[in-house]
Amino acid sequence: MLTRRSPLAGLATAACVLAVLLAQQLVGGATAVIATVLYGHSLPIAGTQGDPTLLHNVVFAVGVFFALWLIVPVSAEFRPTRVMLRGLAISAVSTALLFVVTVLVATYASFIGPLGGMTGFDGRSALEGLGDAVLVAGNYFAEGTPLVILAVVLLRIWLRRNARPTDV
Repeated sequence: MLTRRSPLAGLATAACVLAVLLAQQLVGGATAVIATVLYGHSLPIAGTQGDPTLLHNVVFAVGVFFALWLIVPVSAEFRPTRVMLRGLAISAVSTALLFVVTVLVATYASFIGPLGGMTGFDGRSALEGLGDAVLVAGNYFAEGTPLVILAVVLLRIWLRRNARPTDV
């Protein structure tokens, strides 16, 4: 069975995944601010400086796009179980891409000193960055997999409803 590899379906699905991830981040940030104000604590300065969650969300969504378009496309003829397994594979590919990008950013950051200049390689910082990359990737795999599976199941439903007679 031949599946069409249309980038438009992958792009639309990845955009929806990114929108939901950003909405979750926005709601989580808003509840943190509200809880902080209600309990009378001050907002931490560390949470306002360079939080890379937006980068993580974008990289994960780009991984969903490329995996859905090039590696594991979804077709209207697939059975639901096969679509869910493909969603799991898409999430795994996206998480692997996120892990690689996070490790590259951490490696680059290990060359930068506290004042922003290039000071040489700091192995301790690189090791901490590797640990952070593992935690970020694991977190995104755990939280993103159900979202990606839902997105590809909805994509399959949309493809079945909008199938042209020449596609079948």
